[in-house]
Amino acid sequence: MNASTEFWRDPAMPYVESRRACHSRACYRPHSHPTYSIGAVDHGVSVFSGTGDGLTTLHAGAVVFVPPRRVHACNPMPEEAWSYQMLHLDAQWLYSVRQEGAKARPVDMQGEPIRLANDAWVYTRFCRLNALLFSEASVHDKEAALIGFIGDCDGAHGQPVATPSSDPAIHGRLSPVMDFLRHERMDTPSLAELAGMAAMLSGPYASAAWKVAYGAWMFGIVLLWDLLVAAMIGNPLVLRSFSRMLPWLERVCGGMLILLAFGVIAALLAS
Repeated sequence: MNASTEFWRDPAMPYVESRRACHSRACYRPHSHPTYSIGAVDHGVSVFSGTGDGLTTLHAGAVVFVPPRRVHACNPMPEEAWSYQMLHLDAQWLYSVRQEGAKARPVDMQGEPIRLANDAWVYTRFCRLNALLFSEASVHDKEAALIGFIGDCDGAHGQPVATPSSDPAIHGRLSPVMDFLRHERMDTPSLAELAGMAAMLSGPYASAAWKVAYGAWMFGIVLLWDLLVAAMIGNPLVLRSFSRMLPWLERVCGGMLILLAFGVIAALLAS
């Protein structure tokens, strides 16, 4: 049979989107999502990676719950095809729903493990929910079914699976770096910012060789910059150019100071 893929998303429900793939042979490298992901195997056999024990084989009827930013991959067996469904939930929206359902109980998503469920009831509920999302049902009915599924199946079923990133200390060190990389920047990161991220990633977990290499690299960069500045200062051509530019630099600096003074006076009068 021919492979096919369907996507569903609704502007009225921006916190959820779904995908259905039939007879797919596509393979993906290890990756992560900013969303909370729930996947179900409909047909065939899949190999799931992202657990501390290595590879896990998933058969038809298996449901996987993957928290945000957990590196994983789920691919068919070599030379085989499989069918699956994927649901992606906005992490902040899911957190709010969990908070409402938890009442007085605290909700912690940071240390949540990946969970695997081989439960026919969970798989059937998931399939009904996804079929409803792809249907012409009302937004109210779809949202009610989604929240009902979360209340009944989210956290109540599935075997927790240890992951390499389940250590809260490591997660705490990686989070600032991941936020920095995901943030869209118009400028180029400075050397100090890149060095700071490298320090956050290394810390006490770095080997002695890494620390020596990192220190030698930083020392070499700073020394090269100092030598370059010293060579330029001693260059007669640079000195003559600077002498010609100095009067204009003094005028510009003076003008900026005058504008700053007028700004301070205006602020004082306005207050």
